[in-house]
Amino acid sequence: MPSATEQKTGTANISYTIRPPIPPEVSFTTLTNNATVSGTKAISANATDDKSVNRVEFYIDGVKKHTDYGAPYTWSWDTTSYSEGTHTVKVVAYDGDGKSSYQQYSVNVNNLGSSSPGISEGEGEDAAPNEGRLIIYVVVGVVIVIVVVLVSIFKISRGKPEEARG
Repeated sequence: MPSATEQKTGTANISYTIRPPIPPEVSFTTLTNNATVSGTKAISANATDDKSVNRVEFYIDGVKKHTDYGAPYTWSWDTTSYSEGTHTVKVVAYDGDGKSSYQQYSVNVNNLGSSSPGISEGEGEDAAPNEGRLIIYVVVGVVIVIVVVLVSIFKISRGKPEEARG
């Protein structure tokens, strides 16, 4: 039996794996690739991480438009301030380790050709109507009528010779 002062020597193999931080996962929940949108469109994303999600950023055509720091991650996009045609929408999720991931879709903005101004395809009553466009059309129409009437009156009053007026 060994005494309390005796020592044994030997080798032990210990193995461990250092796992690098895992980036978060992010996906759109209210948008599909190649969707047609108009008016105000709610853009929502789901983001998860093995530790925690720090923030989610929303981009249009590469320009950051909004940062959301807590779930649910949402932003309202007013498409009426963008040109008609294809635009890129991207969401980027960041975790506490500084890792990030993104999802990106192309969408078609169509505010002029939509059958119901302000309503996006597949969105029904959730979209806000674009009432401003109708008001502009009415005002422009009234101004045109007033100009036509004034020009007609001006031509009639100038068309008579001085001696015939009196």
